[in-house]
Amino acid sequence: MSISPLDSSLYTPLFTVSEITAVFTDHTHIHHMLHVEAALAVLEPLLGQVIGLLAGLADGHRHTLLATCNNSTTPPTYHFDIHMQGVNETVFFDPQPE
Repeated sequence: MSISPLDSSLYTPLFTVSEITAVFTDHTHIHHMLHVEAALAVLEPLLGQVIGLLAGLADGHRHTLLATCNNSTTPPTYHFDIHMQGVNETVFFDPQPE
């Protein structure tokens, strides 16, 4: 069951402007859902490529491409360092078209 601010006797008067009411229509909701699905369809194959690249790296290099999570903050934060050389040198890819 979907719930809309337009169903509420308290909130309905707040949405009397047609531009605001249009934001909460089923049509608008589905329209934006389809945009998200289209974006995911484009990114899904790329994600598979990234996972394949990570799997192909030696264990000693994989950590250079992953951010570390700090759960002690609210919201959690992520930290990513790029090392140009040395023991923790960040792995860079030069993607070549096939």
